[in-house]
Amino acid sequence: MSKFPRIVNKKWKRYTKLEKIFILFLFILFILEFFLPFISIEWKTYPFINGKFLTTSIILVFTLLFIIVWNISYTFKNFVKSIFWFEQNEAILNFWVLFLHASLLIYTKDYINLLSNTQSASFYQLAYWFYVLWWFIVVWLIWNLFLAIDLSLLNNKKRINYTKVVWQISDNIDSTTEKKDIKTLF
Repeated sequence: MSKFPRIVNKKWKRYTKLEKIFILFLFILFILEFFLPFISIEWKTYPFINGKFLTTSIILVFTLLFIIVWNISYTFKNFVKSIFWFEQNEAILNFWVLFLHASLLIYTKDYINLLSNTQSASFYQLAYWFYVLWWFIVVWLIWNLFLAIDLSLLNNKKRINYTKVVWQISDNIDSTTEKKDIKTLF
């Protein structure tokens, strides 16, 4: 039993500070969506992921599990990169999966607002926790967008700076001239 905490601790230490914060955010988001009620229909509250909204819940659980496993497992990350040729910027994938997740939240919010406006505002309403969840996701979407842009700019700087000067000596017996070739990695 003592081997398991050592393995987790070893894997936890290999992440950067930003990766650790993002992984904690994903786990908190998963818990919030399972347990906090965000809509009230006829005085009964429902969390965002539940058995009543089956299709939406399946998509939400799939996207959350995908992004959690993507950020935790290097083996899964290498597998996805090898299949989909996604090599450059991992923050872009995080942003788009969270954007898909947030779009389901937006759609559900609009549907509940439509019901409350047409049927009855006292029967169909959004709970206080919806707005907490909403701001929680929006802040992290903005953060991931800025992180993706920053990593894209950083990758472009790395491409420019990876130059190598290679000296070539010609094989002529008469002259020993040297010439420089500049080779880049990209």
